[in-house]
Amino acid sequence: MDKGQAIPEGGSLCYKREIIHELIERLGKENVITGREDMLCYSYDATPDVPDPLPDVVVTPVSTGQVSQVIQVAQRRKIPVYPRGSGTNLSGGAVPLKGGIVVSMLKMADILEIDAENLTATVQPGVIIQDLNNAVSPHGLLYPPRSRHSGHRHHGRQRCGMFRRLAGPKIRGDKALCNGTGSGSSRRAGGPFRGKNR
Repeated sequence: MDKGQAIPEGGSLCYKREIIHELIERLGKENVITGREDMLCYSYDATPDVPDPLPDVVVTPVSTGQVSQVIQVAQRRKIPVYPRGSGTNLSGGAVPLKGGIVVSMLKMADILEIDAENLTATVQPGVIIQDLNNAVSPHGLLYPPRSRHSGHRHHGRQRCGMFRRLAGPKIRGDKALCNGTGSGSSRRAGGPFRGKNR
């Protein structure tokens, strides 16, 4: 969605309200944030020396279906989308530089399945790495943290595997944010790891 543009300013207040109303209809008012003060913390991440513009709206979906609904709205109206976990990333990827819609994954934080045999887990994208490690530790597994923020860093994909026992990483996955085409549809990619190196 990086080719989108912010909701136009000037005589566009009705247009912006129309988009927000559509998001509320699809996700529920409790999952749409529009207050300026409430959106301030969604205007930056841990990246130093980058602008911190406000998004036009923040949504907090609770399911893959709701994420798809947001993508459909954004695609149709040509609005950029910024998926966000806890904002600990250091690349500026969660900063809404062009306004648009920030999609917070904080409410999608369930661990759906742990497959210790294949060294994979099925999780929602808001799962915190430390919570995932707490869940897999009884199986003698560890998901290596990618930064010092593992206590509040989110996984960011729905089906994953990079667990360590005695060997290297194994991965399978659902594509994050609904296959990357902007169509709002979702797909599953990959399957159980069947290799011998574990």
